Amino acid sequence: MAYNMSNKDTSEYNSEEENVFKAISKFSDNVFEDLKRLGNFAAVQEVFNSVVEKKEKILEERSKNFIPKGKEELIAKLNSFRDKANRKLIMLSDNEKEEILEQKQAMKCQIDNIKSQIIATFGEWYAKLESEKVKASGEIRTASKEYYSIDEKTGTKTHLKKYQVSTSTWYKLWTWGSSRTEYYTYEESYTYLAVADAVDNLRNFVLDATKYVEGIFNEAINHKEMRRKLLNVVTDNFNLGDEKYDTALFKIMVENVINKIEFPIIKVDSSSAIDKLVADFSGEITSYSEKSDLRNALAKAIDGFFDIMIGELEKSVKNFKESLKKVQEDIQKDFLENIENEFAEIVEKLENKEKEIKNYKTYISKLEDAEKCI
Repeated sequence: MAYNMSNKDTSEYNSEEENVFKAISKFSDNVFEDLKRLGNFAAVQEVFNSVVEKKEKILEERSKNFIPKGKEELIAKLNSFRDKANRKLIMLSDNEKEEILEQKQAMKCQIDNIKSQIIATFGEWYAKLESEKVKASGEIRTASKEYYSIDEKTGTKTHLKKYQVSTSTWYKLWTWGSSRTEYYTYEESYTYLAVADAVDNLRNFVLDATKYVEGIFNEAINHKEMRRKLLNVVTDNFNLGDEKYDTALFKIMVENVINKIEFPIIKVDSSSAIDKLVADFSGEITSYSEKSDLRNALAKAIDGFFDIMIGELEKSVKNFKESLKKVQEDIQKDFLENIENEFAEIVEKLENKEKEIKNYKTYISKLEDAEKCI
């Protein structure tokens, strides 16, 4: 309270702050400086600066790991290029034009079957998303009530009392009726609600609800599970024992499409609501009516953020389903177009087989040299 008062004009003080200001003014030559000293926020700032310094060191350490990770990703990308080139080289080396065309025709007949299974697979994920959305709404509503509660705390006040003690002596007439003042202290217990606890409850509800909403997408759509199911679509429709089929090509298609999926990040700003709570209430709330007002204000703020969170949930699920539909369309399109393009390229290169084999070998060698340089 003292620190807040030191940064406000006296016209902005509430009744409690006015009382503190009047009381301190009697003993202070510079009230605002004394309020800052009482607030002692320099100590808080010192701790904060220390935390910032530690955080910067942590970030510096993490940044040292960025380059090795970048190297790993680059090597993985080069390996992907090399694997694809190797497969094309093998197809060129081991097959004639007629065999390639035969393989292409056989695969085309199975594409429609693959498409229908992809539609069914994505349909399961859409249904799971809707189920998780309904579940999340109920879970967040139930959890929100736990944040309404603010535990009462106990404090003590020390009171100073005075009383008169007679100093008269019966044989000294001039002392008759005289007295002196004596003092004593006693402590009184009281209960109160801390505004800081209400602020923590509000902030924690928003953070926890945000994490929960973001988590439902991981719950509904697991990258590893998605990869497995889509690859199963391939294995269910192709005889992997048949040397004509190169399933690694499909694995790369599936991997490329799945890597496009980005889970939503929910951002909800609670600072304005927290500022309002702090502006309306401060310090220790001791009166019954103010306790009730604080609890009601906290519940109202939490309910408001519940509505915001459900709105974010609805919007995020809708947008995510749209992005999944795009992924579904891409993978269906890729299965057909990429297969046709791959085979068209191979057929074209078969016209000048020896030259293309030499070109692929040179390309693969350059990729290997590039990896050695990293």
